[in-house]
Amino acid sequence: MLMVPGRSSPHRVRRTVDLMARWSETEIATMFAEAQLKIRSYGKLADLFGAECEVSMNAPCTVAALRQQLIENHPEAADVLRDKRVRVVLADVVMQDQDIIPRGEVPEFLAPVSGG
Repeated sequence: MLMVPGRSSPHRVRRTVDLMARWSETEIATMFAEAQLKIRSYGKLADLFGAECEVSMNAPCTVAALRQQLIENHPEAADVLRDKRVRVVLADVVMQDQDIIPRGEVPEFLAPVSGG
């Protein structure tokens, strides 16, 4: 039986495998197919590529993969996007680079601000 130490229980793995066995190849391909991912941005990033834009991505994807795709699409924003102070928020939760962005969600990129 497949188990990830400290992460999986036999019941959870068995249940996941049972669910996956019910999906057709078409359904699985659709879940991981390329999709248009809508993105909102604020501050300096909104000035660089607009308050809202869409990116073609395989969904679901990680925050890091989305950052990289945005850098490829908008090289003028590369320095800002690589800045670790730029936060990605999803449903009022600050995401980390390794976090997954589910299909259909709208991540928001928040550039650092300054001022008094």
